[in-house]
Amino acid sequence: IAQDSGRQFEKTYFSVAKAQGKEIKRTGRGSDFKERVGKGRWKLVELKTGKAKTSRLQNKTRKKVGKKNYSVVRPSFR
Repeated sequence: IAQDSGRQFEKTYFSVAKAQGKEIKRTGRGSDFKERVGKGRWKLVELKTGKAKTSRLQNKTRKKVGKKNYSVVRPSFR
């Protein structure tokens, strides 16, 4: 069940980003998506729900690309 909410959040995030006109692509390892943030610049985005923690690979990827270019996004329910 927990994976289902994560996948649903990914679908929602992708749809909202596209609707806002952002260029967004699915990535293979270490993050969920990459978003264009400028001319030739991309930011890696990892989506997390609940109390999920980043994996060792995700932490390694974040360290490799730098904290400015990697963000962990959690759903905000208002």
